[in-house]
Amino acid sequence: MSCFASVSPKLLHNHLGHPSLTKLKLMVPSLNKLSTLDCESCQLGKHVRSTFPNQVNKKYIWGPN
Repeated sequence: MSCFASVSPKLLHNHLGHPSLTKLKLMVPSLNKLSTLDCESCQLGKHVRSTFPNQVNKKYIWGPN
């Protein structure tokens, strides 16, 4: 007796800790047909915060004088 459950690729991606598409395909061979995986959390994690306009960068350097 066997039981098969259908789980969406996005749900698997979330539950497995947001692996890349290539790593996900290695873990779940049935997903080899998948070409893209859109994950908002992964996209936001790749963003870099830009500096604020008119912000003064203060640098204090300590060392031998």
